[in-house]
Amino acid sequence: MIFLPTPSPDDGSPLLWDLVHEFQRTRIDRVSNETVRKARQHFARLIAAGFARLSDVTPPRVARYLERRAAEGLSSSTLNHELAVIVKLVRWLHRREEHPPQRSKLRELMLELRTLRLPGDSPGTIVFFSRDEFVRLRVIAGEIAPWFRLAFEVACFTGLRRSELRVLDREDFDLEAKLLRVRRKTDRLGDAGDTKTRRERNVPLASELLEIVRERAPKSGAMFPALSRLALTPYVSDDTFRWAMQELGRRSGIVCRWHKCRKTFTTWSVSAGLSIFDVSSFLGHTEPGMTARHYAAFVPRWKPEIDRLNTQTPTKDPATERRELAERLLVQAKTATEPAPLLAAARALLRGTLGERVVEGDTEVGFVCGRCGHSVTPGRTCSSCGASP
Repeated sequence: MIFLPTPSPDDGSPLLWDLVHEFQRTRIDRVSNETVRKARQHFARLIAAGFARLSDVTPPRVARYLERRAAEGLSSSTLNHELAVIVKLVRWLHRREEHPPQRSKLRELMLELRTLRLPGDSPGTIVFFSRDEFVRLRVIAGEIAPWFRLAFEVACFTGLRRSELRVLDREDFDLEAKLLRVRRKTDRLGDAGDTKTRRERNVPLASELLEIVRERAPKSGAMFPALSRLALTPYVSDDTFRWAMQELGRRSGIVCRWHKCRKTFTTWSVSAGLSIFDVSSFLGHTEPGMTARHYAAFVPRWKPEIDRLNTQTPTKDPATERRELAERLLVQAKTATEPAPLLAAARALLRGTLGERVVEGDTEVGFVCGRCGHSVTPGRTCSSCGASP
């Protein structure tokens, strides 16, 4: 049971817990249950710390909250996760807000909160397996268990999360198309469910991995079958996965983590000339910016692409955007043979009816494209972006 603090004096701002509850309901179909559960824990700690209303969420107060959490010995990664769920809540409020002044305030709040992000690990602490280390470790992994060597090789060649790796089936490998279909992961109880982002993805298979799967993988069923007949699932348990990796590190004298295999895949992909957008898709990240934040420190070749992502022109205020589009239409109307649709579209933009049909009296004279703002005559598609009325 969660005990909420006494709400601050009613200033017209909604209760934060009510907003969180509605926000979580909108995400339940798009993210995993584990992600929703962790976000709920972060919000509960935030509310227990005195953030009872939305007006309490200000950059100075959030900064002090992060400082107190850091004094408790938490890592910058954990604190950034807590900050991220706050930013996502504000971004969700910004997207659903209809009044331009309030939208502008929420946008400013979101941008200010993002500046509170703590620096991550230094480049020296971000490590991966070199090719020589990989060759040595795969031999030691084979001495520990044949299934573990196969799992280690698949992890380094595909970049799968441990929860996704455990529940792989032989049928997920399409050797003719040279693709691996990632469609499931395990939850805390060991049951198979949707992936972390609730979306399937395809990962290309390297030629070396293709030969490994053909020669040593099971012909059907689980890639890494359970070691006991009494197991509750047909897959090797998570505890056994963890133990095998720890044993690999103990025997080799190298720091070994399953997530290090994921970083190894990223490094090899960069060496093959892949862009940040391709690697982001293969890793199952929701956006390239997430890949940039995690791997930019040791992928200098990506710096131009990351700079381009960070310097994209910010979205203009809706009122300003409508006014500029209306002015552009008025200029076009001066030289057009039929200026009536353009003038009607400009008036519609100034009235705020972007994306709606324009009607003069009982006659439909035009349509304002909801994508680009260009005028469209009735019954036709937009000549600029191809959108249909």
